[in-house]
Amino acid sequence: MTRVERIEMGSYLILVLGLTLDHLTTNLGINNHNLYETNYFARTLMEIGIWGYVDILLCVLFIYITYQSYRILLEKKHTFMFLFPFISGFIRLLIGVRNLTLI
Repeated sequence: MTRVERIEMGSYLILVLGLTLDHLTTNLGINNHNLYETNYFARTLMEIGIWGYVDILLCVLFIYITYQSYRILLEKKHTFMFLFPFISGFIRLLIGVRNLTLI
């Protein structure tokens, strides 16, 4: 596996791990500890029962768009594309850890 492939896979892994931790800790807090979601958009999606599906869809789309953009548009010249899923996943990891401190 090349250096660029490791960077790419690592950024996608951070995105998936961050999304998973955030999702699990949010559900745990809401269901077991009388906490509530402050994000209006997420709360609305939870109320109609599609929050998990939208989260998964956004994650898959984010990975797909990054993957295709890197291969088609930039012709494998710029690895900065992988910062976007990495930063998003890192933020979600931080939110998940913050959720754990609330629980």
